[in-house]
Amino acid sequence: NESLGKINDLKLAGLRICNYQDEQNLSVDKWDIIIVQVESLSRIEFSARQLVAILDETNAILRQMNSGANARESENAMRDILRTAQHVLAMDAFANESTLTFLKAYRGENIRVIDNKFQPLVGKTVEYLYDPNSGAEAMRIGCELLQQGKRVAFVLTSCNMARALVEKASKLQRPDNSPVKARAYYGDMDGKQRKKDFSDINMAWGELDCVAYTSTVEAGISFEKTDHFDAVIGITNIVTPVNVEAFVQMMFRIRD
Repeated sequence: NESLGKINDLKLAGLRICNYQDEQNLSVDKWDIIIVQVESLSRIEFSARQLVAILDETNAILRQMNSGANARESENAMRDILRTAQHVLAMDAFANESTLTFLKAYRGENIRVIDNKFQPLVGKTVEYLYDPNSGAEAMRIGCELLQQGKRVAFVLTSCNMARALVEKASKLQRPDNSPVKARAYYGDMDGKQRKKDFSDINMAWGELDCVAYTSTVEAGISFEKTDHFDAVIGITNIVTPVNVEAFVQMMFRIRD
């Protein structure tokens, strides 16, 4: 899900880099950089070449290691990477004792912890709304903002709600009488549309007034176009629960 632009920047630097979905041979001898989801680690062919392993969103990786059809193979591959890598850089805003315990199991005690105190959202307004009516009030507020000409992103734990919300938003009009441009993102959405949008998320979402997405948009997506969305509204409930860390990651896919 990394943006196409970032991958092209790495290629321009002279590095051999691949999208693992497009390649059959994933040998570390052939490529300088391989960006891969943990569920597909079992496809990588290792050798004696020294490598640096970067774990982005480490806690999410730990959760994903135990899911999917190739869970055991991926776990074994992760073990081999952590034990043989020359250096391991593990990053997560929610790193805790469990994260350190996992890393120590493979890397021993030679671990340095860097605590990043940077707080980019100081001064931002966050409002918590208890809504006993399944998020109806939050959706109403969001739709009113759209009709006022604002741009809104909805973060949801229900794919049915995401689809229904976008269907409703698409029928609304902005102050200039133009229709609201909205799109939903969820697990079983059209694969071609998702691949196209995720290849350049700044361009795709930059053309929309409203997006509604579920956990299909979590780690790996970064919408970095400034001053585009006016509000991010998160709606969750006990019927379709989600890990708290995962929900925070979902909400902050929109960086500004």
